Amino acid sequence: MFKLSDMPIESGATVSIPAASQRAMVEDFASAKTQPVAAKHAATVLLLRERVETPSGFDVFMMKRAKTMAFVPDAVVFPGGSVRADDDAEIAWAGPSPDLWAARMGIEANTARRVVIAAARELFEECGVLLASRDGDSPVETVTDKGFWLDARRALEAHELSFSELLSSCGLMLRSDFLHVRSRWVTPEFQPRRYDTFFFAARLPRGQEPHLMTSEATLSDWVDPRWVLDEGDAGRLRVVPPTVYNLKTCAAAGSLDALMAQEPTIGRIMFQPTGQGEDMRLECVLP
Repeated sequence: MFKLSDMPIESGATVSIPAASQRAMVEDFASAKTQPVAAKHAATVLLLRERVETPSGFDVFMMKRAKTMAFVPDAVVFPGGSVRADDDAEIAWAGPSPDLWAARMGIEANTARRVVIAAARELFEECGVLLASRDGDSPVETVTDKGFWLDARRALEAHELSFSELLSSCGLMLRSDFLHVRSRWVTPEFQPRRYDTFFFAARLPRGQEPHLMTSEATLSDWVDPRWVLDEGDAGRLRVVPPTVYNLKTCAAAGSLDALMAQEPTIGRIMFQPTGQGEDMRLECVLP
């Protein structure tokens, strides 16, 4: 039996998991001989806060996806989603430039810019945490004027307002330096819904508290990363491999300050099927 706690995280290691329920999907894709669906760029954020009394030294904000979702239903995940067309709009920007992000992420600058904006937008839209400031220094406080920020989130979710329009109307600039890229995972080619997802870490800004507001998830809470892995091994939570990897690499840092100082190697990680029948497995090599 595959245990989440046994999944390797070292560079160059091979992750190998049973194909299990995905075996039929692999076989159907192979027999159809069709081209893989193009993977959409996406971003997800590990929102973190220091809590020294926990085994990891910090908590991560996680959500449980609704059972009705087509992609990873009932799984515990981090806030995030796909890049939107309006993520390409002009935006006031502070922190590393898109060119620097591109070099760090291994993609071209325009794409890096959109992914970083999507990460900040999705974090605000889904849980109300805004990685922005008025002066380029102190993060904006959202614990005041809660009604205003809640209405802004609803307008964003309904596509009645773009993230750039929100920041501009409030005299705010995106703080790309509040984000730290951790890994890049691509949905396997045999899946009908595919995402090229960058995982980021961000420290909870002062004067802000997360509050779940999305139809895609049913529960949310601050949790210790090690607790999530234990609950997954016990069968009480569904935790998919990319989430396991990011929880384990974060927990291994030892403290929030050490984690935020890291610059992990970023490379495409994607499972490929190996073997046949009941012996089929999904494998990937870590960068």
